Amino acid sequence: MEKLCRRVHFASILVIGVQVLIWTGTGFAFTFFDFQDVRGNYEKAVRPENVEMSFDLVQARSVLGERLVTEARCKRMAGRQVIEFRTPEGAVLVEGTRVISPLSEADARDVATRALKQAFPIRRAHQQAEKVPEYGMELPAWRVEFEDAKDTTIYVSPTTGEVLARRNKKWRQFDFLWSLHVMGYIDRSNPANWALRITGGLAVIAALSGAGIVFTSVRRKHA
Repeated sequence: MEKLCRRVHFASILVIGVQVLIWTGTGFAFTFFDFQDVRGNYEKAVRPENVEMSFDLVQARSVLGERLVTEARCKRMAGRQVIEFRTPEGAVLVEGTRVISPLSEADARDVATRALKQAFPIRRAHQQAEKVPEYGMELPAWRVEFEDAKDTTIYVSPTTGEVLARRNKKWRQFDFLWSLHVMGYIDRSNPANWALRITGGLAVIAALSGAGIVFTSVRRKHA
């Protein structure tokens, strides 16, 4: 029994030993990350929205013509009063009697700047049309990059004016370690892949066979 356990343990560790070391190392590294910093919550601006808002909903609705509206919501976007209309084709933003979506670059810069507690110079702003490792949500989206110590990037929806994602150095470091941890060498966004399942299964076998070695060795010594 002990010989069988040793063979199974050796074979499984031979196959997955490096990944087990990666799991252990990345798991330990995760303990040094402050998730509030990773998510960019410390830089998030919290602005009171208790100022009374007044809208002419009928006038704003008239701008859309005959388009079917399923929902209307009054909100503030970068300190401005706007109405977000939901239509079968998607969201439409109206300011006064003017449709402002998709957002212009100037509006996207304004939204991103106001999403931060402190104002930083903008390195560049452009529309992200393809998925990238750090962002794979709604596309296209405005990508606004700031010149700050944390290399902050804000992604803004061109249709709703909402902040879709916040990225910084800490997030990118964590994401790199996470991709190693879940073996996401191809798609780090989804850990449900067969490489991870097979390796995880072999890790369980290695652990059980290792426990079997210890058990049989102790029993043999006390026999």
